[in-house]
Amino acid sequence: MEEEFGFRNGVLHIENVSVQEIIPISHEDSEPVYVFSKQKIISNIRNYKHELNKQSFPWTLNYSMKANANPSILQIFKENGCSLTLVSGLELKTALELKFPTEDLVLNGNGKQNWEIDLAIQNGVLLNIDSVFNLQQTVSACKRANIPARVLLRVNPDIEVDVHEHVITGKVGSKFGVDETVFNEVVTILQNEQLLTLVGLHSHLGSTIDDVAVIAESAEKVSKIFRNLKAKGFRSMKYINIGGGLGIPYRKKELDTLAWKNIAESRKHKLENVFNEMSSHSDFQSILTDFKSNKISASQFLELIGNICKEDNSQTVEKMEKTLGVKGIMPTQADLIQSIKPYIDDDVHLIIEPGRSLIGNAAILLCRTLGCKESGDKSFLVVNGSMNEVIRPSLYNAYHHIELAEPAVGAKKIYDIVGPVCESGDFLGKNRLLSTPHVNCLLAVFDTGAYCGSMSMTYNMRPRAAEIMVDNDTVKVIRRADTYEDLMKPYRI
Repeated sequence: MEEEFGFRNGVLHIENVSVQEIIPISHEDSEPVYVFSKQKIISNIRNYKHELNKQSFPWTLNYSMKANANPSILQIFKENGCSLTLVSGLELKTALELKFPTEDLVLNGNGKQNWEIDLAIQNGVLLNIDSVFNLQQTVSACKRANIPARVLLRVNPDIEVDVHEHVITGKVGSKFGVDETVFNEVVTILQNEQLLTLVGLHSHLGSTIDDVAVIAESAEKVSKIFRNLKAKGFRSMKYINIGGGLGIPYRKKELDTLAWKNIAESRKHKLENVFNEMSSHSDFQSILTDFKSNKISASQFLELIGNICKEDNSQTVEKMEKTLGVKGIMPTQADLIQSIKPYIDDDVHLIIEPGRSLIGNAAILLCRTLGCKESGDKSFLVVNGSMNEVIRPSLYNAYHHIELAEPAVGAKKIYDIVGPVCESGDFLGKNRLLSTPHVNCLLAVFDTGAYCGSMSMTYNMRPRAAEIMVDNDTVKVIRRADTYEDLMKPYRI
């Protein structure tokens, strides 16, 4: 996986610490844990800052706190010069307690409660206006306290993005942002309210975006609105907030567990045409037989074919890789900044709000296998991790790469990796070619830093998992697991 998550002698290491040190073999009843790499978080921040520092316009890098709100992680962002974008009053309260500078904090949200708006106004936080009623709420709050507020107007640019419908936020029909039907009404109110100062615009298209061109399109639209509003007399305008949403390469290592059985029929047909180009190689048929009988993964197949092709048929191997159709490459932070650069004038202060691309690839969920079972033509690998810890596959049909984190000698088989929660939708991954593990074998679910711990739950009275930070060769618990007492404490009989 990432350089901070690598295998040594078949054992997964996070930086310089092996998973067997984090969960020793003797701890057979250990619950799943999230394990973070501090150096990966810092590297992600530096990648953004390195590219932003090349630009002529001022900028602020705001980590989207909803991706992961662990205070120890927030402290890393603070120490590395980031601010925060917040979506609730308690997120704001946490940011204040951690002493983040308030002038760069942004409170977003389509349904703010009055107390949340009050808290933002009292602390001079930038407030995103999301609707007519939200604007009226903010006006009333300022008048009650007789305190002015700096506000951003969240515009809905009505741009289509190719992501799951649950994470689209910048298209007409979304619950977020002000679209053109009420835009003039909002602008008129802002022109007449002395306690509100419009200082910029905000836009956010969605999440897991793999095409920076759509973010560039949004930046272009928002920049035109920005200039028009300044021309109409909004002289305090300085910020353009392009939101976040850049995805990470969740499928980067998919070929390692992809088997012939799981390839779409349309792709199989195209692959057969490429296979015909290889028929002259004596070893090809035996390798192909192993692949089609699901004994080896797609990556092993490509590696073996590459070995027999050497120099003469490298293009054929490239054709196979493309035909398999795995999305292993994502735009980088540099790609994103370069795409929007033409639309950000030098007198504009850019705010960018990544969450996933700062923290997503900085953690794994480490769990244990409980056993294997068969049902019809399905094979299940049952682990003690579940949808409670990684809900994205159940919620969005999202992909997380999964590998055994220590050596296993059992035969390879196509498994659905499922948890113990009493729901048929409790799965972490489907149709993965893995070696059959021994009982209590460690297993890693990758790229769980964003929207996993922050979306975890206690369904079936399962305790929320502990969180561990690895920094080079040191290991620190940054959140202990829930106890039974934690779960019962809020109840009254």
